[in-house]
Amino acid sequence: MNSETGVITVFEKYQIHFEYRKKEGANKTAIMVNGALATTTSFSQSIRNLEDHVNILLFDLPFAGRSREHNTNISGVLSKDDEVEILLYLIEHFGVNFMISASWGGVSSLLSLARRPSTIEKAVILSFSPVINDAMYSYMVNARRFLRDQDIPGGAQLLNSTVGKYLPRLLKVHNYQYLLAMVQGNEQQIIFLIDQIFELDHRSYIDHFTAIDVPVLFVNGELDEYTTTEDVRSLAKHIKDSQFAVIPDAGHFLDLESSRARRATGEIERSFLFGTDPVVESMRAN
Repeated sequence: MNSETGVITVFEKYQIHFEYRKKEGANKTAIMVNGALATTTSFSQSIRNLEDHVNILLFDLPFAGRSREHNTNISGVLSKDDEVEILLYLIEHFGVNFMISASWGGVSSLLSLARRPSTIEKAVILSFSPVINDAMYSYMVNARRFLRDQDIPGGAQLLNSTVGKYLPRLLKVHNYQYLLAMVQGNEQQIIFLIDQIFELDHRSYIDHFTAIDVPVLFVNGELDEYTTTEDVRSLAKHIKDSQFAVIPDAGHFLDLESSRARRATGEIERSFLFGTDPVVESMRAN
């Protein structure tokens, strides 16, 4: 793939670092939407799954990754509404056809889809649930406590021992080091992000999803106790064309956890987006 990197100005305010990987002969583009605290590097395995079929657009939010250095003059915090507007801007600017999101990136992705961007044809939502269950609630409360106490090492260890517990050891080491660097100076933004998620849970934000008019595939790990396969299926009554798939023996981080999970995730994604792999029966909602 040919790769173009740059910084794009959104609404004359935010500087967004992007990577646009172009596949020769491809006429469709997929955008990857990061989860909380994640960056463009978080989609390394998803890129491998799709790079032979589409152009791929990656980006970092203003407070994260390679966008952070370009937004040091921005005061205040980034709201979920801001994330949606940035995402919609990128979709329109690059003429995006497919959306793939991870974890809490599913919130801004689904809220964006509810605005019916004209070029989007399908979306894959990985490791998301509209329900804050007991396990996720406990994780978020403890993460907020570590942040308020400025115990960043404790917060990094918490992630690795909970939602990231099925990650390989080397990725846990990378996560730990990344969070130590990324969280410093971003504590208020991350606390605000957590508080937004709690607030969304009480605002019935999923009612907006009834406006989504494209097929959406939800993919969750069989072992994920934080965004469970059972909880995500409640979205079937809100999104008309919703489909569901389960990755066996995988937790929250799916294709980052093992080569087997990566291959299974790739087969499901390609089957749904392009029809290039055998159809997985578990995808269809009842």
